[in-house]
Amino acid sequence: MGIMVKVYNLFGSGYAGLGNPKYYGLLQPAYNDATGGAVIQAKGVSIADNLIINQAKTVTIKGGFDPDFTSQGGCTVLQGSLTISQGSLVIDHFAIR
Repeated sequence: MGIMVKVYNLFGSGYAGLGNPKYYGLLQPAYNDATGGAVIQAKGVSIADNLIINQAKTVTIKGGFDPDFTSQGGCTVLQGSLTISQGSLVIDHFAIR
């Protein structure tokens, strides 16, 4: 599976690893590795995954990015389920089917 998701973990007032983010093929491992306040960027594609939000942290998923993650003009579609049992999730350009 190709790279569909990248994570920027936030520390203090800026992005840690800006220019050196971690890349993932699915949302769940990206969420699992994200720190509180992290921004997960996803390509504007359909991703077959079940996402379980179960850690005491806030994470943002920004979807709809082009292949280079430079422009956000589309929508990322999660083809599966989203379960939130702990923590919180902020989403942008993101749909669930």
